[in-house]
Amino acid sequence: MRPISSIAVHHSASLFGDAAIIRGWHTAKGWKDIGYHKIVLNGQRTSNGAFKPGECGAVEAGRPEAMVGAHVKGHNTGSLGICFIGNFDLKRPDTDQLLGGARQIAEWCRAYKIPSSAVFGHREYSGHESNHCPGTLFPLDELREMVHNLLVDANGGGGQARQNHVRIGATLIPYEERGGMAWAPVRAVAEALGAKVDTSDWPEIVVTAGGQA
Repeated sequence: MRPISSIAVHHSASLFGDAAIIRGWHTAKGWKDIGYHKIVLNGQRTSNGAFKPGECGAVEAGRPEAMVGAHVKGHNTGSLGICFIGNFDLKRPDTDQLLGGARQIAEWCRAYKIPSSAVFGHREYSGHESNHCPGTLFPLDELREMVHNLLVDANGGGGQARQNHVRIGATLIPYEERGGMAWAPVRAVAEALGAKVDTSDWPEIVVTAGGQA
């Protein structure tokens, strides 16, 4: 299994499609295979075919995961690419399609031991900021939250592969109140949330969730 550090989210920029159709588009350009590793259907396979709601959110295989993809130039080596069928500059994806994609991404996160924060839209990669993909109406933050929740549920509420503590290089944290910004002690906020505070590595403060060491 090749090392994977991120998952790239794309849209097809078409109103229809599936893995076979996109494979045809890509091989017609001289590519050896479809560029993406998974395709998330929207229920509309062809331009004049019937909409099939039962297929919305279904995931089809693309390029084998063991092969480097062709979807984010300069970032293909350590990534997997997933493409949602649709043009999300025109409308946002249906919830069923988002959930189907989130399930596939969560499966990858578990398999490759990467967090939901390593899920990026095509335009979020360095050098691709001017690209709209996966569409200006695609809810990337919502997708990442769905993946995060799926990982938490799979671990019995224990969260995804991450530490349960954070190091803070400050004694005060800002918060908003009427009239502007105010500051609260890190210890007071953390202990109010039931967390444990360790100052043995001062000036860094270690805050551990749930009061666990």
